[in-house]
Amino acid sequence: IIMNEDIPKRWVGGICIKDESVLLIYRINKEKDFNQEYFVFPGGQVEGDESIEDTLMREFKESSITARIGELFYSTEEDINDEADYYYLCDYVVGEPSVSQQSKERELMESGNQVYTPMWVPLRELDELIVYPETVKNKVIEELLG
Repeated sequence: IIMNEDIPKRWVGGICIKDESVLLIYRINKEKDFNQEYFVFPGGQVEGDESIEDTLMREFKESSITARIGELFYSTEEDINDEADYYYLCDYVVGEPSVSQQSKERELMESGNQVYTPMWVPLRELDELIVYPETVKNKVIEELLG
């Protein structure tokens, strides 16, 4: 029997651009001790036998956005934590950013300790914001801000 702990964790994120803005999730996490307010790219852990595409589509759906997955933009191979991260450029299709009613994020928000607010953020403002992961933020600024 293969124990789940032995399977490398894969995290997949999407960089969705529309009209010189990028889709980010504004986060407040009152359970953290510092940097409680920050932004993240939409994304999540690949679950079970999901494909990377399935994971990304699910994560965008949780933000009420439909997007098409494009080329791989940034990746880290498994590091000491046995985690591999993959960030894809995505084409915006349709939708207005909001937390979908069925998502676990909606439940967490109702507890009052967490905020998840998907929103379009102008690329030129990225530099001034706390955006995780910073390596992806910096590459977006270098390569997509034109």
